[in-house]
Amino acid sequence: MQLSRKQTPFFYFILTGILTLVQIILFSQAGSYWQIILLIAFAVLLSSIIFYILFFYIQPKASFFQSSFHWVQVLKTIFLHSNSLLSIKEGQIDQDYFLLNTKPRDACVYIHPDSAASIVNSRGDFRVVSSGFHELRFGESITTSFPLGMQTISCGPQEGENPFSKRKSGENYTSFHARHLRAQMVHSVTADHQEVFPVFTIQYCLCKDGEFISETLLDIAKLLSQNNMSGPASPAINAIITKQICAYWSARMQKAPLAAFLSGASGNSFQNILLDMNMYLNPAHSEKRPSSTAQLDNKPLAEIAHLKIPFIRVYLTNVWYLNMTYSSQEVMERTI
Repeated sequence: MQLSRKQTPFFYFILTGILTLVQIILFSQAGSYWQIILLIAFAVLLSSIIFYILFFYIQPKASFFQSSFHWVQVLKTIFLHSNSLLSIKEGQIDQDYFLLNTKPRDACVYIHPDSAASIVNSRGDFRVVSSGFHELRFGESITTSFPLGMQTISCGPQEGENPFSKRKSGENYTSFHARHLRAQMVHSVTADHQEVFPVFTIQYCLCKDGEFISETLLDIAKLLSQNNMSGPASPAINAIITKQICAYWSARMQKAPLAAFLSGASGNSFQNILLDMNMYLNPAHSEKRPSSTAQLDNKPLAEIAHLKIPFIRVYLTNVWYLNMTYSSQEVMERTI
C-alpha cells in the first residue's frame, strides 16, 4: 500500500507518537547497556521524523532521504561551524559564498520565498530553484541570486540637487564627484544644443502574479555568466536598465529642439517619450509595440527587452533644463 502525499504527514504523526511512547517506556526502565543504546537510536530516529514533518510543509516534494540530508547539513552548520547550510534572502546570500575561492563540495541551500537562485554544474547546465531547501550536488555551484520582490531604482540628480551648479563652498570633492556622476548619467542634449537632465524612477519585478518565470531567470543567469559575472543579480540588472533607458532618452532628445519637447509639438513631449518607452518594455503589450518606423528609436532598449522582465515601468519624476531668453539664462526644474 502506497501512501499519498496528503496521507504522509498523518502517518509520520502517528509514528512519532508511537516512538515517543516507546522512548518514555525505555527511559523509565533504562537499566542496562542495550536499553540505553536503543533509547539513543530511537531519539535520533524521532528527531529525524520530527524534522521531516516540519520540512514537509516547507518543501512538500522532498523525500525522507532528502530531508535527512538537509537535517545533517543543519547539524554540521550548528556544531561544526561549516558553510554547509546557505541561506538566500532578498536576493542576497547571507554567507560570503561568492567570495570563497573554494566552494563547499556539498551543501544545503535554504531560499526564502522572496528569492530564487541559479545553479550550474560542471557540464555548464543551468537550473533555477526557488523557495525551500535544495541540495547542491557534487560539482554544482550557485551562479546568481535573484530578488523576487518589487525593485525600485532612482536615476538622475537627487532631490534638491541642481545638475547645472558647480562645486559649492564647503562641499567636499567626494560629494561633488558623486553628484556630478548622477547628473552625467542622464545628461542629454536637444537638437538645438540645450542640455536636459531627467530624473527617472524605475520599478521592475522578476515574478508575475507571485510566481517567478524560470525562463527569464535562466536567460539572465546565462547572460551574466557569458560576461563572467556571478553574485546577486540586482546590481547587473540595474546597470543594464539604467544605461539603456538613458541611451534611449538621449537619442530621442537629439531629434527635436527643446521648445518642441516643452510644447509637445509633433508628438515630441516628454510624456510621449515615456509612453513609447514603457510600451516597448512591457511584455504584455508586445503586440502594440511601435511599428518599424520607430524601431530604430527603440534600438537602445533591445538589451532590456531581451531580459524578458515580466514587469517593468519607467516614471519621469522631473526634468532640469535652462530657460533661454535674450537677456538671461534661468535654470528650470519641471515636475512631471
